[in-house]
Amino acid sequence: MRVNRWIIVVLIGVLCSSFVFATGVDSTILNSLEENREVPVIIILEENERTLSNNLNEVQRAVEVIQESVLDNLDLESRKGFLGMFGKDAEFELEHQYTTINALSGIITEEGMKKLQDNPNVERVEYNHPIKPLLDGSVPLINADDVWNLSFKGIPLDGTGETVCVIDTGVDYTHPALGGCTTESFLAGTCDKVIAGYDFGNDDADPKDVHSHGTHVAGIVASEDGTYRGVAPGAKIVALKVFTDDGSGDTSDAISALDWCVTNAEQFNISVITMSIGVVDTNGQEVSHVNYCDDDDILTAKASWAASQGIFVDVSSGNNLGASGITAPACGINVTSVGSVSESDEISGFNTAPILSILAPGSSITSTVLGSGFGTKGGTSMAAPHVAGAAALLQQFNTLMYGIPLTPREIQDVLNSTGKRIYDSRNGLYFSRIDPFAAIVSLDTVSPTVTFTAPTPENLSELFELNLVINITSDEMLEGAVLEWNGIDEPMERSGAAFYTNKINLTSGLYTFKVYGYDYANNTGVTEERTIVINVTKEDTVNNTNTTPEIIIITPHNGSYHNSLFNLNISCSAVNISSSNYSVVNSSGDIVQMNTNEFVNTTTFSWTDLVNISDGEYALEIFVSNSEDNIFSNAVNFIVDTTAPVISDINKTPEIVYNDDIVIFGATLEDVNLNISTLFFESDFSGEMINYTMNVETEDDYYFTLIGVSNLTNQENVSYLFRAMDNAGNGQKSEIFSFIVNNRDVSFVNITFPADETSVEVGSFTQFNSTATDPDNDMVTYYWDFNDGTSSTEQNPLKQFNETGMFIVYVNVSDPYGSSLQSNVTIIVIDTEKPLIRSVTYDTEIHLEEDGSNQAVEATVFDYSGVSNITLYVVDVAQDKSCLVQTATSWTCSWNISSLTIGSNSFTINATDNSSAAHTNSSTYSFSVMSCSDSVKNGNEDGVDCGGSCTSCPDTSSDDSSSQSSGSSSGGGGGGSGGGSSGSSSSSTTTVAEETSKTVNNIHEETTELVQNEIEENVAQAISSEDVGQETELSNALTGAAVFQTVRDVAFKPVTLIIFGILLVSTFGTTIYVRKKKRDSLFIENH
Repeated sequence: MRVNRWIIVVLIGVLCSSFVFATGVDSTILNSLEENREVPVIIILEENERTLSNNLNEVQRAVEVIQESVLDNLDLESRKGFLGMFGKDAEFELEHQYTTINALSGIITEEGMKKLQDNPNVERVEYNHPIKPLLDGSVPLINADDVWNLSFKGIPLDGTGETVCVIDTGVDYTHPALGGCTTESFLAGTCDKVIAGYDFGNDDADPKDVHSHGTHVAGIVASEDGTYRGVAPGAKIVALKVFTDDGSGDTSDAISALDWCVTNAEQFNISVITMSIGVVDTNGQEVSHVNYCDDDDILTAKASWAASQGIFVDVSSGNNLGASGITAPACGINVTSVGSVSESDEISGFNTAPILSILAPGSSITSTVLGSGFGTKGGTSMAAPHVAGAAALLQQFNTLMYGIPLTPREIQDVLNSTGKRIYDSRNGLYFSRIDPFAAIVSLDTVSPTVTFTAPTPENLSELFELNLVINITSDEMLEGAVLEWNGIDEPMERSGAAFYTNKINLTSGLYTFKVYGYDYANNTGVTEERTIVINVTKEDTVNNTNTTPEIIIITPHNGSYHNSLFNLNISCSAVNISSSNYSVVNSSGDIVQMNTNEFVNTTTFSWTDLVNISDGEYALEIFVSNSEDNIFSNAVNFIVDTTAPVISDINKTPEIVYNDDIVIFGATLEDVNLNISTLFFESDFSGEMINYTMNVETEDDYYFTLIGVSNLTNQENVSYLFRAMDNAGNGQKSEIFSFIVNNRDVSFVNITFPADETSVEVGSFTQFNSTATDPDNDMVTYYWDFNDGTSSTEQNPLKQFNETGMFIVYVNVSDPYGSSLQSNVTIIVIDTEKPLIRSVTYDTEIHLEEDGSNQAVEATVFDYSGVSNITLYVVDVAQDKSCLVQTATSWTCSWNISSLTIGSNSFTINATDNSSAAHTNSSTYSFSVMSCSDSVKNGNEDGVDCGGSCTSCPDTSSDDSSSQSSGSSSGGGGGGSGGGSSGSSSSSTTTVAEETSKTVNNIHEETTELVQNEIEENVAQAISSEDVGQETELSNALTGAAVFQTVRDVAFKPVTLIIFGILLVSTFGTTIYVRKKKRDSLFIENH
């Protein structure tokens, strides 16, 4: 009987272990645990509304609550066992408890792994993969030095005010080009260039580089050296070291660095993170990705998350995969992945893929190395910091100009749309090489504020000098300035950020002037208009004796364009004008229009002739003579252009567009006087028709780059056209074109667990896991058909098979546009378990005179394969049964056992299932039969047998009583237990509960009963074997030495000691488990 009970306990354990929990586990972890006692992992925790809050402080508090809850369920310290035996190792060695990232990292054992799988706060567990640095005249190539010439409000555009997190091998902050700081100053936080950092590889506060890779990267970003300047030399650096001094690194340290950057972004004004690292496999090889991999790699997911917090994150794409893919974490959907171009501005031989974001110089880059020198390195590791520096420049500009930072997506888009297109012949794709100067120019939509500065004459002032200086300045760096002096334009000279013009040999008269200043984006600002009086000698003014004519040409003014007929507007003034004439001369020197007036004889005269000439470049010359036959002249150049630009060769690449494509729209725009600032690509991809500035490719070819990831929606109908205008104001637009953003079919579906032809036990639960790839990143739906009449729409359902057989399980994955793809596995459902006797009902004590001589028994048997037979035996004789309930999986039958005899009785139930193996479960149950003639006080007797309430006794009652006495001294049968072991019971009916639903408390009670039965049976054996008993008045009992000897023999039997130990551990463990669950629940509720 005892053996059967232990079998039930073991079966419960087996059934429980057959459940596959829903927590996702990286297969690398499971494989590693087969060979190693512990394995490095990253534990990703379940998100909730608070961990996803936009409030970083709330996120930190919520993350800490969940982390502590998970850690409380793990043994974090080793424990020694009794006498050095039965000790227990720590289940989890914590390495990183992140601040803003809802995860933990450390070393886990198999025991700890099992706890994580059953923890509802754990989303999935990933292997802590290794990482490595990605190694293999760049600043002028990307026009970064042109940016340094720009300024706004007196602040140079060189990255000043921005901070870049460099996640790498550390930074040599003692290098003169990187601040020349001492270790003591750095640790004190007083360095001016490398302002903060941490060494996660060695877990200390000093991130000083010993490998040079991170120092080289930091120099590309922000070196202050005069010869080898970084892209953003004014930016600050935060050095986060994620490699040990021996060069090893892992994913969890890189995640810690990201966590640090986000947590401290506000304190250090961190706007950019650059990572020249890549996740590799256990053999140190780069792993290829051609699609976004946020769901497959935790470092990638967290890099994308950091970008979602408003920090621009760029990552090198790797070096060894060619055009077949890029590495993680560059494959993040919010990450800017960076490829490389050579010194000749062509694709390097490093990694690219359709999801690659941008290109930058990465071949033979000279930058800072350890000590105080400079060295040359190559690879996408060198390209990524170029982009980081460019991002710092853009952030500085936008913050200065508009008071708000750009989003990471805006930075990536503007670098893409303004960069130079580079063709990758290996895969036929175009990528943009960054041009931060062009990017900043494209962002500049604000007209400069142009103001006069001293010694410019004040408005309405009177001057008595022949010469003067006009000076202007602007709130941003100007590309040029034009002085309009009495309606005539003339260029001004540059002096640093200011412009000036010297006016000499002026004559007395009234002068009006203003200045137009235009920036590099062709935005124009204008000063106030000022009017001054030049009075060379007061006497000349008073007597009006000035005889030098003044010629003012208002229309056409110098350098003007005209797209229609116009009238001259020329004024001549002097005291003695005698005649005047003008001529319009074309570029060949031919006079195309002229007029003369020889009889002016007045002090003022005007020309207002209609100019009617063909398109071309012209010079207008005006002559005035005075009464003394002195001839004076003035001249201007102008252009007549009445022809609109020609728009042709409109093209779009690629022809078929998907929502993650980089779409290049091109057109040829021809006009001799084309105004490139008014060339627009107009499209409604954002929801309304908006004009976008185009970029020049060749002399007449222009293009616009559209980044599909952030701008195109699947199945969207996009319209577009091109607009052009020349300097004369002639406009042209193309016809309207359109295309549909095409849908791509679901490209990949795989059932990752269980494996094909896996055998599972009928009735157990099996976790099904799947993964799918939709090239368009559409929201896909899952439909599982288990081929047993059931289905599921979850991605990773938990399934219970309730019948045996072979089942082909299908999962069908579909997108919203009708595309679908399916995968399948074959599952073999087997039956290796005996039928389960769920309940047996019978009387454990029967009094013949009170209850009669029949025993009624009812039993319920369950088996997923079905029940084929139930038989009840009494002394090997099968009894007749009546089965009232017979379902596909369960029978309930009853028996009536008659002709009972006084004393201990038993019966055996055999149950056989319907499986091919015909498994049989056999259990025996005991009960006691009492009577008025059994020499024992029982039933409703007041005394023993006939001395009690029995009104009549058989003649042989005394003989019967004595014959049954010894049989009853063992304490009688206990019966009624589903396990089949015997024992005493005061209840009249016993029901056996279903073993598979036992809780921890059920198992504890079962163990207690086993101990009790063990002791009772051993006591009974002691009674029968010892001759030291003494009979008391009322019943058979043990006295004195017999009690001591019996307790000694029973207590110190090995099996009793083992059972007692199990009982003790079970009681203690149950108490701890219940208290811990209550505490965890309260902890989470209160936080």
